[in-house]
Amino acid sequence: NSLETDKRHKAIRERLEQDYPGLKVSRKVIEKYKLYEQQDGLCIYSGVKMELASVLRGEGIDIDHIIPQSRLFDDSFQNKVLAFRKENERKNNETAYDYMKSKSEDEFKQYIERVSRLFENEKITRSKQSKLLLTASEIPSDFINRQLNETRFISREAVKLLKNICRNVYSTTGQVTDFLRTQW
Repeated sequence: NSLETDKRHKAIRERLEQDYPGLKVSRKVIEKYKLYEQQDGLCIYSGVKMELASVLRGEGIDIDHIIPQSRLFDDSFQNKVLAFRKENERKNNETAYDYMKSKSEDEFKQYIERVSRLFENEKITRSKQSKLLLTASEIPSDFINRQLNETRFISREAVKLLKNICRNVYSTTGQVTDFLRTQW
């Protein structure tokens, strides 16, 4: 529910402004706070406690894409976690699962337990749990083509609908969209 989310974000903003005077509370800072809360303040990969102030200021802690954006083009909250910068750099372009599988057996086991506990305690959704446990080989290989075809179809249908209520409707190329996204 959008109204509920707006209320929650407002409450988080007020709390952070009160607890951290001088901190510029942006959308990204609110997202970091929500991820910190969701992960019980632990780095998802190492299981080590993170300091909230360091998280909010980005001091040695990053927002990481569970499945790299270059592989799934998913920038949603469900594909993001907090991790120490060193862990994030070591993970590089791997999925979270594959990265953790490359570590020691004990570290991998602790990671699986951490993910399971967060799901069982209803801290993370089934969608996020699935992403945290997805191997690179399980990422659909036809994803990009399927998404491009769906985007083309949706664009054509949107133009048809808009032409019913507006006189001058024009579609543009992806380059224009990319330029506008960069500017915004």
